[in-house]
Amino acid sequence: MTPEEFTGERERAVREARDAGDARLAKEVAKLRRPRLSAWAVNLLAHEAPDRLGGLVELGAELQRAWAEQDRDALAEVTQRRGPLIQELVRLARELAERGGHPLAPSAVLEVERTLDAATVDADAAERVAAGHLVQPLAYTGFAPTPVPKAPARKPGPSEKTPDKAAAPGKTEKTGKTGKTEETAARAGRGKKAAPVRDLEGARRRREEERRERERERRRAEEERRERARAEAAAAAVRAAEEAERHHAEWAAELAQAVRDHEELTGRIADLTARLEEARTALAAADRRRQVAEREESRARRLASTARSRARTATRDTP
Repeated sequence: MTPEEFTGERERAVREARDAGDARLAKEVAKLRRPRLSAWAVNLLAHEAPDRLGGLVELGAELQRAWAEQDRDALAEVTQRRGPLIQELVRLARELAERGGHPLAPSAVLEVERTLDAATVDADAAERVAAGHLVQPLAYTGFAPTPVPKAPARKPGPSEKTPDKAAAPGKTEKTGKTGKTEETAARAGRGKKAAPVRDLEGARRRREEERRERERERRRAEEERRERARAEAAAAAVRAAEEAERHHAEWAAELAQAVRDHEELTGRIADLTARLEEARTALAAADRRRQVAEREESRARRLASTARSRARTATRDTP
């Protein structure tokens, strides 16, 4: 059923409920909202390709289970399959919508993708998508499950370095060769000094890398926060628009019913007015006939009285 067909079917159902005297049902049916185009496209997937959509729902269950168990390998494997499957279903939804006479705009395609994405990370969203009765697109605003990174290998600190055996104290003092001993001791001393310097430089590099990583994490978190805020604002705007559309649909249905009632009553008034005019005409004609009958009855009564008088007179005069 296309969005336009939905509106017509809803109005027909409202009329039937009212004709049957079920005002409550008519009111409930009138509240049913026309689905957004993106939600309609996802519903097409549920009705036209339930097996393929069911595969996405099953993948979502695997993803949520791997995340709950912190199974890094399983999470990475499911995440790798998730993106291509969503894109495949988005392409199918676009084909079905175009086949149904309603090509999807880029914004509607994005809403379809977000709805399918929500179905993989939220069980309630998955159930609603699989049911095929959406009236608006869905969006998941929480943190999506992602592979758990491996903990970096810990490098030993300066104090954990193995002492240089060549620089062990006491061995050069027993050689008896003063010049070579001093030179060897000097080299050993330089080696001892260089090792801590290298360790400190490595520690500084590690700290700098950790600082950069923390900054990257902070930026990613900030971007995710902004994205969630944008998504929530967009969702709120969509909900407000849909609520306004629902109110408009309700009042449009109420107006249509009021127009029908007005036309019906106007027709009844016209019929009653015509019948009243006919009755008035008949009453006037009856009144005229009554007046004529009264005159004729009075005249006939006088004639009858005169005739009786003459008859009596004639009877007396007869010998």
